[in-house]
Amino acid sequence: MLIDDDNPPRHGLEAFLRGAFGNLRRTTSDRPTRGDWHARSFVVLSLIQRARVQDHQLSAGDPVMSLVANEIWLYNIGRFAERSGCAHLSERLDGAERGSLVPCCNAYSIAQALGLAHETVRRKIAKLQSRGWIERSQRGQLHVTRRWEEEVLSQLVANTVSDLAAAHAYLNIGPEKKPALP
Repeated sequence: MLIDDDNPPRHGLEAFLRGAFGNLRRTTSDRPTRGDWHARSFVVLSLIQRARVQDHQLSAGDPVMSLVANEIWLYNIGRFAERSGCAHLSERLDGAERGSLVPCCNAYSIAQALGLAHETVRRKIAKLQSRGWIERSQRGQLHVTRRWEEEVLSQLVANTVSDLAAAHAYLNIGPEKKPALP
C-alpha cells in the first residue's frame, strides 16, 4: 500500500481515505457548535436531503439501487487510490480499461458493507447491469462503468459541490456574526 499508516497525510484524498475528516472533526474548535442549533441543523439536513432527492431522481427512483452503485464505485475507486496512489486519478482512469484496472468487488461484500440481504443486492446489480451502469467479470467481480459516472455521478457531484460551498459559508459563521442578506 502506498499510503503510510504510521505517517498519515493531513490533506488531500490520502487524508480522506485514512479518515482525516473524522480527525478534523475531533480537533475543530467549538465555535461552529455555538449559536443557533436549529439553523445549523436546517442547513445540514437540507444539504443531505437535496443530495438524496437528486440521487433518487438520477437513479431511476430506486434508492437501494443507488446505494449499491455508490458502494461499488467507492470500493473500486477507493481501493485503486489506496493501492496505486491518489495523484492524477482521472488521468489514469479515463483512458484505461476500467475492469482490468480497478480492484473489483462482489455482491456479497457489497451486501455486507450496506447491511442488505444478498438477494436484494443481487437483484439491484442485475438492474444496474441492464442499464449499462455496472459490468461483471466472468468471475462475478463488479465495477461501475464510465456511463454511470457520466449519467449519474457527474450531475450529483456538480450540484452537491455548490451546495457544500454554500453550507460551508453559513456553518463557519460564528454566533456573533450573521450572514449578509442579498
